[in-house]
Amino acid sequence: MNFFIEAFASLLECCIFLRICNGYLGFKNEKLKWLKTIIVYIPLALIDVFLCQLKGFENISILILLFTLLVYSFVSLNGKIWEKILVSVIPTLTALPINL
Repeated sequence: MNFFIEAFASLLECCIFLRICNGYLGFKNEKLKWLKTIIVYIPLALIDVFLCQLKGFENISILILLFTLLVYSFVSLNGKIWEKILVSVIPTLTALPINL
């Protein structure tokens, strides 16, 4: 039961991260924006759910999450470079103490 609660929280966390990125920066191209979001959400969710369950991999999962959000924001989203970095780093750093 505890695994399901943690998995649900991780899935919700990834959804919030993507909503923050998409809402703040907006898409470069409005075409198929739901598909782009789903394509990024699935690896984020898998990383967050499964790597956080393994002892010692919590920090690695946060780094992979950060890297994935950075790549997503640079490839698909509008904004200046510093905005893309901040929008990726701030939610990830706020999740770090929660995941630990």
